[in-house]
Amino acid sequence: MLERKYLLELLKQFHEAVGIKNLREMNDEFLEWMKEYQMVLLQFKDYYEFLGLSIDDWGAYEIGKGCLDSVIIDKTHAISLYGKEKSELYVFDNKPLIISREGTKQIYGSDLFYTYNPYTNKDLEIIRKLSQIGELISISVCGKNYDRNKELKINQLINSFNKFEVKHNYEQNGDNYFYTIYTPRKVKTKNLTK
Repeated sequence: MLERKYLLELLKQFHEAVGIKNLREMNDEFLEWMKEYQMVLLQFKDYYEFLGLSIDDWGAYEIGKGCLDSVIIDKTHAISLYGKEKSELYVFDNKPLIISREGTKQIYGSDLFYTYNPYTNKDLEIIRKLSQIGELISISVCGKNYDRNKELKINQLINSFNKFEVKHNYEQNGDNYFYTIYTPRKVKTKNLTK
């Protein structure tokens, strides 16, 4: 059964996308929007591959998504209060930690921490902290080009990371848009010595 708080977060995103000011109950329009949003997320995976950000790698962690807006198959790499196994990500003493029912576990050797269409400023803050300690991060906003909150979401991301060394990418594919801020992968080079 889906948690009420999670459904309310999705409903809030729907309202912001279509420009509804007052909270309404879920209806057919919301369900249609959810179907369209899931199609956007299918393209989102391809978009990340295009950027060189493989989210199916063993070391990639998706943050803060639930079953209706997750793009990963391996749910053990989902860190979310909305997932089947509830967990939360913290940064303590410059180390990323997952806190769940099983206890606290430090993450070693992550390739990427990522999220998209974050629900709250707290979601943005954890990604900023990860970037500050040198972790590879990616945070995106995506949706339909005609979403009423498109520019607001993009500007919020830009303003949240304007003092960070990050790359920016914007792509459109048909009616869908994708905007991502990410830390560039460090290229490993070999130095020859005599």
